[in-house]
Amino acid sequence: MECYDSHDARAGPERASVSASRGVNWSRLEENLMTQENGNRRRWTAKRKLEVVLEGLSEKITITELCRKHGITQSLYYDWKQLSLQKMEESLTFAGKTKEEYEKDRKIQQLERKIGQLTMDNEILKKTEELIARRRPKLLNSNQGASL
Repeated sequence: MECYDSHDARAGPERASVSASRGVNWSRLEENLMTQENGNRRRWTAKRKLEVVLEGLSEKITITELCRKHGITQSLYYDWKQLSLQKMEESLTFAGKTKEEYEKDRKIQQLERKIGQLTMDNEILKKTEELIARRRPKLLNSNQGASL
């Protein structure tokens, strides 16, 4: 059985009577989906989105009922579900981190290795400079003795 929205041209008058018998106020539902009482769009926290997605994955109620219960569209639910599953997969793929966190950590490790290498190079240059400075007076003294 196909389900049409009340604004759908295919719905016809029989849809309105079915909606009325079920007690569904489509215009009110659409208004709830878009705004809060103060007129602002609702903001969902990541935790709340995850709770809704997990409730849908539990299959205790249908997605249609779930969306109606929380006042969201099914497409929004499926967007949240897809994003959640993608992030879960990334966290398993990249050692419990998101791909971005993993790449940042990798870059930090590369830069730390480079800093270590440059620090060692700097120490070697300092020691070489000290050795040259110690030998220079000996070389100058031996050159002066030969000219006398």
